[in-house]
Amino acid sequence: MSAFPSAKKRSFAFFFGSGMSYDSYKIHGCGAGSVANITRRLFEEDWQYSAERFFLPAPGIDPIFFEETRRCQEFLRLVKEEIDPHLKFRDGHESHYEDLYAAVYHLWNDELEEVVSPLIARSGKELRSRSEPIWSKMSPGGTGQAFRDLLRHSLALIQAVVGNELGRSVDPVGLSLISKMARRVDTLDIFTLNHDGLVEKQLKADGVAYTDGFEDKQSGYRIFSPKWGATPVRILKLHGSLDWSYCLFTKKDGLRFEQTAIFDVPADKCSYEGRPIEVRGDLQFLTGTTVKENSYGYDIIGDLFIKFRELSSEHRTMVFCGYGWGDKGINIRINQWLRDQPINKAVILHRDDPRFVMDKRFWQTRWAKYQATGKVKILPHWLPDCGEDELFAELVF
Repeated sequence: MSAFPSAKKRSFAFFFGSGMSYDSYKIHGCGAGSVANITRRLFEEDWQYSAERFFLPAPGIDPIFFEETRRCQEFLRLVKEEIDPHLKFRDGHESHYEDLYAAVYHLWNDELEEVVSPLIARSGKELRSRSEPIWSKMSPGGTGQAFRDLLRHSLALIQAVVGNELGRSVDPVGLSLISKMARRVDTLDIFTLNHDGLVEKQLKADGVAYTDGFEDKQSGYRIFSPKWGATPVRILKLHGSLDWSYCLFTKKDGLRFEQTAIFDVPADKCSYEGRPIEVRGDLQFLTGTTVKENSYGYDIIGDLFIKFRELSSEHRTMVFCGYGWGDKGINIRINQWLRDQPINKAVILHRDDPRFVMDKRFWQTRWAKYQATGKVKILPHWLPDCGEDELFAELVF
């Protein structure tokens, strides 16, 4: 007997990448919400560094407050010069904010000797030398500390720009199919790599109840809990979320614990067992090509990936939209799911040339085999123009 459950009920899963949100952000113009626009804002806009180690947008403020931002931007340009030739040759594009974050993250880990990679030693040494005019003007903690501060601040700047861009007040556009399909099946799981709340907004607007893992309900906020509710629509935000806050809670007996929470009211208005909640400043979402998977095995992200494996095994069909197939940690799990049962099937919503999908590295060696056995199919639509009945006809139960 198979170790994986047979889908007796009508169930399937959506898997969303950033492309599914395009129409919602498009109304803001200038490619809002896109990789290109985030990268543009990273280099062109003014951001003020605060005492809490945050970067905040600061248009119209005296340029004297942008000194830290200018240093980070100058350093990131050096990083871009270093990695662009390889990316242009290998992937056909210049570096964007995700690539820059990953490169700086590798340098940061190498400096801390947490992940010592001899392959980046030469690049790291050269970037340290070329950037000396930048970091030598920073903290007086010595050469090593000054360079590390530059790396750390550059990572924080990228995160701040991403958070500000995706934190715009945006209403969902063209996402009603999600709610329609939720009403046609017994169970719908939504696996998403997006940090925004567009899916949640759409479901709430359509009166569709869902659970997201934050089941420990308190006054004014919810704490993440590994015990998921029985609601038939479940959302797993595998790369984190803009509305997550990492908190330190203190119990009545003085014992303390850390966990992620979602606040419906300002955190300083909330308490836990009568005691104030300490909110940590780090943004709770993942950034960086190739380095996101470092977080897939621990903390709340690790818990969600365990749940991803568990819930995906309940479905025979997974519908993909807006995913670029570039995350190796995600791809190996999708491939594992496709091989779990002979009838497991990937339906990909893609209205443009199908070769764009078929030529992705993940699919190059797999497409012909999986297509021949009926395990993969492209529907020539995006989410907004995909017909409910047409999609439903592709589901395997």
